[in-house]
Formats: sequence, C-alpha cells, structure tokens
Amino acid sequence: MTLAKLAKQLIEHRKQDNTAAPKGWLTVRDIQDKLGFLNVTSTSSKAKQLYDKGLLCRTSYQVKAIDGKRSWAFVYQPKKPLKTFDEVMLASRLIGQDEVPKGWISATEFCKLANVSRAAVFQMAERHNIERKAIRVRNGICGIKPVTHFRLATLKKLHHLSA
Repeated sequence: MTLAKLAKQLIEHRKQDNTAAPKGWLTVRDIQDKLGFLNVTSTSSKAKQLYDKGLLCRTSYQVKAIDGKRSWAFVYQPKKPLKTFDEVMLASRLIGQDEVPKGWISATEFCKLANVSRAAVFQMAERHNIERKAIRVRNGICGIKPVTHFRLATLKKLHHLSA
C-alpha cells in the first residue's frame, strides 16, 4: 500500500466518522482543531491537564477504527458554569492566582508609573520599612509565581507623586 493511498483512506475515514461523539461533547480532534495543535498526543495531554484542574468533564465512548475494530476514546465538555472551550482556556490561565487587593501595586508597575528603577523601589521600601505582600500572579511566560506588592498610596507619598 502506498503512502498516498493510506493518506486517502485516513481522510475518508475522518469524513465518515460513523461513531460521532455524543452531542455537546468534544473529541480530542475537535479540541486539536480549536487549539491549533499539530498532533493528537499534545492535544490529549492538554485535555487531560484541563480535566485534572476541574475545568472539563470527561467520559468515554466507543469508536470504530479503519480496520473495523472497536475501541474506546475520551470526549470532553466544559464544566458548568463554563460554556465554551474559550472560557475553559481563559479560566485555566487564571487558576492558582491570588486576587491583588485594591490599593496594592507590584514594584514593576510602580516603576513604570514613577519612571524609576525596580531596585530603587525596593531600596525605598527597605529604607522606610514599607509593608509588603507576596501575591501569586501570572508573570509573563514564567507562569504563576509570588510577586512582591506594596501599598500604592505609601509609595506615592514617599516618591512625592500626586495621589
């Protein structure tokens, strides 16, 4: 059997899909199309991670292979109150983060506001013994990690910025 013939059979089998997933459920291939992953393995791993985080419901259903054999596969559905897969992906990014209290600001954000270096903010905080909190937030590509936050009003007063 040539490679072209095999590829044609695979495409035909995908079109037939005589064992469609239950209504409202997403197969791994559906999730792969939504996320734009290149292979099914990474897609199924991501779906399993989302299931473990409690964002997706998972159940198994019977599928028919090209050679006629039947096997089981998982299908996924967003857990309530989430309705779409986009909401699931957004929620997965927010899991594990703490909410920053009103009136608190990270040193990096204050640097941009006051046009000073991050080291200067930490030196000022150390010199004047300013209260600080480590709050877990998403920090760029590093993921979620503790970031030092200070009271905005105190920093503004010490740096002589208008409140």
